[in-house]
Amino acid sequence: MYRSQEVHSSEPSAGDSVEDNEFRGATLTISSSNESHAVAANQAASQPAVLTGRDATTPNSPQQSSTGATAHNRAVVTADSVRPKIGSPRHFFCFRKGLFEQAITDCKEVVLKPNYDTEILGTWLLTEISHWDHERERIVILTTKALYIIKFDFIALRILKKEKILLNKIDTIIHGKLTYPTASFVPDRNEIGIRLMWNKGQVLPASTSWNPFATDIPWKTFTDHPIHGYHDQYNSLPSIREEIEATRKNYSVEHFHQVLVQLINNPQPNIESANVNYNCILDEAPIVLENYLGIGAVFHNKNNLGFFKVRGKFSF
Repeated sequence: MYRSQEVHSSEPSAGDSVEDNEFRGATLTISSSNESHAVAANQAASQPAVLTGRDATTPNSPQQSSTGATAHNRAVVTADSVRPKIGSPRHFFCFRKGLFEQAITDCKEVVLKPNYDTEILGTWLLTEISHWDHERERIVILTTKALYIIKFDFIALRILKKEKILLNKIDTIIHGKLTYPTASFVPDRNEIGIRLMWNKGQVLPASTSWNPFATDIPWKTFTDHPIHGYHDQYNSLPSIREEIEATRKNYSVEHFHQVLVQLINNPQPNIESANVNYNCILDEAPIVLENYLGIGAVFHNKNNLGFFKVRGKFSF
């Protein structure tokens, strides 16, 4: 890029003489090595370091280490830093008109107990993240007594799996940015999440932590559904954009967190005190996903294998 600019600048114009051209070429070629290195350094600082993988904003001074810079970058999340969603939301079966509402109706009839779950506070379609960093599409239903997590097949329209978590069992709720350990090779997510815990501060046994099929994990981690982050204003039809905006809170982990915290902070007079743990710890802190070299998880999440989508000639 810069070499081409130098070549063009050294080409003679129509009114230039031969002597001027030769002198101009000499001024371009004769320069000190220190000045050349300084110019190259300034040009490199103004451009992203694509080949090295280093961000152009990363400081190079010895006073700031790379570990500190990484920790600082992971501590802040803005709307502009959230990773963009690629593709069309219509590739997700849940986005088809009426399917989410039909799934909620089916789940209410099958999962909820009429004499027990008398009041539903909210329903969402979120992304659950397993302890091995695998993303999964889940329906979340919050009542005044329990939280229901349902795996729903949006192709066959049937319930595949259901879990129930009593609200008085939850002792800690962490809200913050999803991060990875410092030594992890997994790229940053730049996403906000929520983790519901009922382990009472106990460390997870190694036999459970290193078992990808373990189901007795004493916490649940959620983040937004991919549809929530879809902001394509150039390739989508206006009808798609309007539908996303109208239903965005259905895919929002922030909205789920707000309703849950409001229930804990503001006891309802018609709710028994034993139904909700009002001593639950509400914490604002980074949520660490212990994935150091999870190539399988990266491939799984990159291709949305935990979601029901149209994938070329196949749908799963």
